[in-house]
Amino acid sequence: MDSKNSWLLDESGDVVIGKGITLADYDKTIAQRIQNKIALQYGEWFLHNQEGVRWFSVNDLPGVFGREVAEINLDTQIKEYIENDKDVERITEYKTNFTDKGDYKIDIGILTKNSEEIYF
Repeated sequence: MDSKNSWLLDESGDVVIGKGITLADYDKTIAQRIQNKIALQYGEWFLHNQEGVRWFSVNDLPGVFGREVAEINLDTQIKEYIENDKDVERITEYKTNFTDKGDYKIDIGILTKNSEEIYF
């Protein structure tokens, strides 16, 4: 497998298998890698227990103030993961929607080191 490709994953994160394992193209490989890093809860993976996003608050901050602190904290962690990826030149778009129900939707655009723009 070429180091610029990875296995193609479906919406649930399972490997896509047809007449064999399907490989993702360069853009999809980068997007999948970043999405997987963002989805990882801090300390979840025993091989790298210092990796992951601290999705659950460590502070008991009430109301709107607590929500704003949580959102800023999450955004900072996520942007750091994206910016530190080996194939990312810079973030071109970053929009979030943090709902009262705890849903956190993220729209991301990046410029790769190959000068390609990717949105996911």
